[in-house]
Amino acid sequence: MKLNNNDLKLLDLLSQDSRLKIKEAAVKLKTKNATAAYHIAKISDVVVRIPVINFYKVGSVQYHLFIKLKDFENETKNDIEKFAKQFPVVKKITHLTGNFDMLLSLTVYSNSEMAEFYDKLVELFAGKIIFREMTIPYKKWYIAGNMFRTLNPRIWNISPETKIDLNEQERLIINELAQLKRIKELGEKTKLDEKTVRKYMKKLEKTGVILGYSIESDLSRYGYEKYIVRFNVSDKEEIIKNLGKKTGVLSIAMPVSKWDVEAKIIAQSHNDLSKLIKDIKKQVPSLSKYDVLYIEKETIN
Repeated sequence: MKLNNNDLKLLDLLSQDSRLKIKEAAVKLKTKNATAAYHIAKISDVVVRIPVINFYKVGSVQYHLFIKLKDFENETKNDIEKFAKQFPVVKKITHLTGNFDMLLSLTVYSNSEMAEFYDKLVELFAGKIIFREMTIPYKKWYIAGNMFRTLNPRIWNISPETKIDLNEQERLIINELAQLKRIKELGEKTKLDEKTVRKYMKKLEKTGVILGYSIESDLSRYGYEKYIVRFNVSDKEEIIKNLGKKTGVLSIAMPVSKWDVEAKIIAQSHNDLSKLIKDIKKQVPSLSKYDVLYIEKETIN
């Protein structure tokens, strides 16, 4: 089954607000409720709803741990994934093809949390790992509604700023929000009543801790592929400006690493991705080097 124009627009709409209701979707798609419900059901098995959280605002730091394995078979990747899922600080586990085989995305509140996970990982898998690279996405832009450019993109910016103090209940809610759970589920996890959860969620939205609600999508069955592309470039602002105009660019980051800019991109083929990079090279002469990592699988923990 192929994606039609309504499916594409719905995916872009959900990336801007994954809480979109059937009636709202019908209005925006200019169709009947039953038709909107059909399209939502059609794509529901390839979509995971997520909140976009400014973790800097609550005093935490995000790390990306890239891993190159001696034995890159799926068995080894699955062993590391199973291990990583035991740690709440690990928010996403990505299987890669390219210069690295895995990416573990972590959010930590202290160096001790990071050390506890990292030391155990090295202890258990030292014989399997050739090389490790740790980066911090110092500044990051989520570009919602840009997968297929059926509407004007919405941009959420995450960057270091003055943190705010959270109480214990608010921190519990944030820690449970790797995926967008229903109010009832959050209440069960945090042992708070639904009214209290709603109150805290509204406060987290108002204070800019929760910037919005988006989606993670696996469109491989529809012929789309997802990549991480990293660039070395002198003019960072120029490449960010040009990447932001390209269809399929889902996020852009300025990491603390040997790479200056990192982008997450969806494309129908490697050839389409190559065309996009070729255009960027023409538009940004200071681009000196790039690296492409193909995303095989992503798991939100």
